[in-house]
Amino acid sequence: ITQGGNLEADLAKQGKVDEEIVDNTAVFIDNMATKMESRGEPTGLAFPTNDEGDDHSFDIGYGHKITAAEASSGTIHGIKYKNDDGTDRKLTLAEMKTIASKDYEHHVNLARKVGWDSKLKAIGTSWDALDEQYKMALGSLAYNVGGAKAGEDWTAVLKAAKNKNLASFAKELRRQDAGKYSKGMDNRVAKELYYAGLITSLDDVATQLPLATELK
Repeated sequence: ITQGGNLEADLAKQGKVDEEIVDNTAVFIDNMATKMESRGEPTGLAFPTNDEGDDHSFDIGYGHKITAAEASSGTIHGIKYKNDDGTDRKLTLAEMKTIASKDYEHHVNLARKVGWDSKLKAIGTSWDALDEQYKMALGSLAYNVGGAKAGEDWTAVLKAAKNKNLASFAKELRRQDAGKYSKGMDNRVAKELYYAGLITSLDDVATQLPLATELK
């Protein structure tokens, strides 16, 4: 709020900014689901996971892994993916996007609870104080690797986010796939940065993500 300004106008402006942040995050989550997690157009039906070394799990929608509790209840975040008789129910596009959004929120909150909030406090900042664009990319990291793992293992990337150091952030956000760096994972990180609005070209992170070949 500006000193000596109109309180009502300042609060209205702040409210507009908060709404824009929510809208921007919603757009980012939609892009994350449809352009980062999707392996082709999802059918809305459960299918055996493509994860290496996992021959028993099922995924649905935009990379949601069905838990034992969900398999038992036939629902995911309150959305039915099974009919009452136990047969598969085809999810709508809107329902799949809702699940992705709920998953994103869950993994961010889990990462914060497990470690990010305490790590951010240790470096003199907080989640709410981070720039929105950096938070979106961090959210995708949590979604992709799992909130618990993100909260435990990722520390240096938080300092880079606090300092808005894009080169360091991209370097620390980079991760391996099955124990090695890959074009697919470098593309994933590049897209996280692009859809968060942190880069406009692969040239911006050519040193940090040398295997990346696409942004969209």
